[in-house]
Amino acid sequence: RGGGGARVKSAAREKPRRRRSLFGVFVTFALTAAFWGLLAGAIGFGYIWMTLDRQGLLKIPDREPGVMLLANDGSVLKQQGSFYGDDVRVSELPDYVGNAVIAIEDRRFRSHFGVDPIGLIRAFVTNLRAGHVVQGGSTLTQQLAKNLFLQPDRTLERKAQEAVLAIWLETRFSKDEILQLYLNRVYYGAGATGIEKAAQTYYHKSAQDLTLAEAATLAGVLKAPTNYSPIQHPEESAARAKLVIQAMVDGGFISANDGQAAIDLPAMVQTSDYVSSTQYIVDWVDEQLPQLTKNVNESIIVETTIDPHLQSLAERALRKRLNDEGAKLDVRQGAVVTL
Repeated sequence: RGGGGARVKSAAREKPRRRRSLFGVFVTFALTAAFWGLLAGAIGFGYIWMTLDRQGLLKIPDREPGVMLLANDGSVLKQQGSFYGDDVRVSELPDYVGNAVIAIEDRRFRSHFGVDPIGLIRAFVTNLRAGHVVQGGSTLTQQLAKNLFLQPDRTLERKAQEAVLAIWLETRFSKDEILQLYLNRVYYGAGATGIEKAAQTYYHKSAQDLTLAEAATLAGVLKAPTNYSPIQHPEESAARAKLVIQAMVDGGFISANDGQAAIDLPAMVQTSDYVSSTQYIVDWVDEQLPQLTKNVNESIIVETTIDPHLQSLAERALRKRLNDEGAKLDVRQGAVVTL
C-alpha cells in the first residue's frame, strides 16, 4: 500500500510537468512562427522597397500643370489643372473638414503607422460574412500612396507596394501633412480635384468657408464620386452625408447636438444648367494651344480679347430674339457678328 501510494504521488507530480512541457512546446512554436513570419515580412518589405526605389517612385510627384483663360478685364473664363493657391493648408480649414474625411474613411488615422491591422481584420471578417467585398481596409495614407504613385490595379503586388509606400509616407511626413496632401490630391467628381476645387464647384465658396453639412457631403463623395454626386444623385448624397455626420459623432469629432443641427440643415448645392456663350471661345482656344505652346511643364495663363460686358449684352439680345421668334422660324441657335 505504501508503495502504491508512492506511485500515485509520483504520477500526480508528473501531470503538472507534462502540462508545462506542452505549454513550452506551444510557446516555442509560436515564437518560431513569429520569428520566421517577421523575417519573411522584412525580406518582402526590403524587396518591394528596393523595387520601388529603382522605379523612382520615392518622390512626391508634382501636380499636373494648369491652364487659365482670362477675359480682357482679368476675369477668369476657364481654369483647368492646378495653380498656385489651389492647395490649402489643413491649419487654415475648420477642424470638421479634415475630421469628416477621417471619421468616414479612417477613424484610427491619428494612431496607426500607415497600415491599420485592426481595420484589415475588421474588413476581412465583414467581407467573409457578406460573401463578397463590401468593406476595404485601406487607410488614408494607403489611399494617398495609391493616388500619388500607383496604377489602380487590384493585385496582391500592388497592395503590398501600397502598404510599403504608406509606411514610407508616415516616416517622412506628419499626420497633418499627410491629411493635407490627401485633401489636395483626391478626386471629388464633377472635374474637381482637391478640396478647394470641390468647394468652388459644388458650393461656389472657398474650402475655408465650408459648413459642417457641406464638409460631410464632400467627405461622403469620396467613396464613389459618381454615385454620391450631390448634383447628379442628391438623395444618395444626402444619405451618405448623414452617415458621415453620425460617424463624426461616434468618433467624438463633434457633439450629438452639432451633428443633429447639420442634419436638420443639409447642404444645398449651387447648380445651374446655364452654359455661357464664352464656352465657344474657350473651346476654340483649347484647339489653338498646342500650336502656340510646346511641351508645357508649368501652369500657363492665356489672355483673350473677350469683353465680358459686351459678351453679356450680345448674348442677352440674341436669347431674346430666339425666344421671341425662334419657334416661328424653327430656329434654336444663332450668332452675333460685330464689327
